[in-house]
Amino acid sequence: MASGAAAGTLPPAVGPARGLRPVVVAGALALLLVVFAVSVARLEPAARFGWYHDDTVYFASAQALAEGRGYLLPSLPGAPPQTKYPVLYSWLLSWVWRWQPEFPANLNLAVALTAACGGLFLLGSFQLLRRLEGIGEATALGITALCALHPNVLILSGSVLSDMPFAALALGGALLADGALRRGAPPWRAVLAGALIGLSFLTRSLGLVVLAGVLAAALERRLFRSGAAVLAGALPFLLVPVLYSPAPAPPPAWAQGGAWQTWVYYTSYWQFWKFSVPNRDVFLSMVTANLRYLLQAPATFCLFPPPGGARFLPGVLLCITLTFGIASGIVRQARRQEWKPVHFVLLFYAAAVLVWNYAFFDRLLVMFLPLFYAGLWIEGRHLTTMLAAAWRPGRPASEKVVATLLSLALLGMAGAAARFYIVDYRSDFPRMAASRVAAMAERRQAYDWIRRETPPDARLIAYEDVVLNLYTGRAAMRPIAFSTEAFYREDETVLRRDLARITDTARGIGARYWVMTNDDFALDTGTPLIDQRVAALKAVLPVVFRSSGGQVQVYDLGCLQAPDGPGCETARAVLFPNADLARRR
Repeated sequence: MASGAAAGTLPPAVGPARGLRPVVVAGALALLLVVFAVSVARLEPAARFGWYHDDTVYFASAQALAEGRGYLLPSLPGAPPQTKYPVLYSWLLSWVWRWQPEFPANLNLAVALTAACGGLFLLGSFQLLRRLEGIGEATALGITALCALHPNVLILSGSVLSDMPFAALALGGALLADGALRRGAPPWRAVLAGALIGLSFLTRSLGLVVLAGVLAAALERRLFRSGAAVLAGALPFLLVPVLYSPAPAPPPAWAQGGAWQTWVYYTSYWQFWKFSVPNRDVFLSMVTANLRYLLQAPATFCLFPPPGGARFLPGVLLCITLTFGIASGIVRQARRQEWKPVHFVLLFYAAAVLVWNYAFFDRLLVMFLPLFYAGLWIEGRHLTTMLAAAWRPGRPASEKVVATLLSLALLGMAGAAARFYIVDYRSDFPRMAASRVAAMAERRQAYDWIRRETPPDARLIAYEDVVLNLYTGRAAMRPIAFSTEAFYREDETVLRRDLARITDTARGIGARYWVMTNDDFALDTGTPLIDQRVAALKAVLPVVFRSSGGQVQVYDLGCLQAPDGPGCETARAVLFPNADLARRR
């Protein structure tokens, strides 16, 4: 990846293209940030709290930090140490709890914190784009606006999630490294770049991949001392988990079968990864599927999902073709100017997410959105120039016909992309917000009942278990954490095995009640089978509470804890399917 300059003598970073006065750029960015903030607020972000589950875990751990209890999972029985997520984002959220300790009144402050990080990401995106030769400030502002109003960016900026803080820190570190990895640059710049990257690592473990990409850029530029300075800046933050983080809590004695897999889901990415990827065949299936999703992701970000759905091969191939076009634009621009640290970060990052057993590429790749749009712009200009050349006097008629057909195809795709960006992707937002508001009103009725009718040390089962804990103070867990093997292998056998274990966690923790909501498991794979199993459980468990609209029910688990009790004969077969009851007890 040699740039146009001799190795080790790279030119200074390309400055902003002329044409726009600084006051115009500053005013446009300020207006864009205002529009961005209003757009986030219009999505009623606090109403979506709990949708991702990760958001509730971050916020509950932040509460424990604010109260001086340490970095814990306070909603789980026994409140084990929080060893799944790095500490920085929860630490930032802990200041929200210190400022406003009343839940859920403090959710708006938590969202504002994340949205502010989204704003920093947008400023970093503009700085990245204006440094790319062939973009220019006007185009950089336009692409930044596309990023600011992109549905993924708005949703993540309005969620209590680490995605936008990580994107802001990682992109900021890569941008600082671009200026620091040059002859004559003061060493403190490289140290500062490393510090930002180290902070990104304390936000998400993928920060380590960002560091690897920046160090690779230093090696490519043969600036070894600058690379060492970046590493020196990052090293103190890399050592924080080693020096201060406790080891994952060992599974308690009750964590057997489904209870064990649910426990490690909360406490250890690595243990749950090993459980979900038990052999080479599953690993290869996961990598193959992730590669397909990765090849579609840039086109999905910039244009639209596969026409006809994820299983429609022509639509998938179209998206992959468009991704290659975006990649071609990125490479074309870099070869004309230089390879920047963000390019190396993208390569290392893509390799890392191939083995990540949660294929949420709409979240994992959001920090590269401005780079994808830049590649699309560069390649689009290149194709437009080629098509225009076909219409010059003296060109063959057949060439003009082909150029016309390609132009019409590109116009059609541009129209489809615009419709998806402006209309289709956003059409469900108001409905989702209204649904969440209505569901939460009924959940709060159930939480009020739990506070009245259960002792403070009661343990419960709920799909939105951490939300229940935040409202009631009761320990709770999800009924089961499904192995991702079922998703990657598309194997119902794995899902049926997990569904047979769906009562293990409740029995293990001694839960007396199970809070069920009509939209439980909506984000999981294999919902028909899940719905069948849950319906069978509902048919044999007594209802002790039902919300006013019927969306939330609380079921008594007495027959699960005492299966030989009176009236439990019918329930036993459903609660303990295909198992020897004596062995289970």
